[in-house]
Amino acid sequence: MFRGDLADEEEAISCYTRAAMHVAELGDIGARALFETIVLDEEGRQGWLDLQRDLIERLGEKTCSAKLVAFGDDDD
Repeated sequence: MFRGDLADEEEAISCYTRAAMHVAELGDIGARALFETIVLDEEGRQGWLDLQRDLIERLGEKTCSAKLVAFGDDDD
């Protein structure tokens, strides 16, 4: 699951980076800033997915899933 999501994030980062560069060449500073903000958000998700994948590899899927469920119940 995370591998597919990571591939999607990498594709989105590449696409939005190209878009930011293109609109910068056109002189559209507002659109450039918007695309750059989106890229930063995508990079954050990419980092989170990398972390989850690393945790699963180190701890095992069963342990990681149990921890996520345990943390998810802490909505009091």
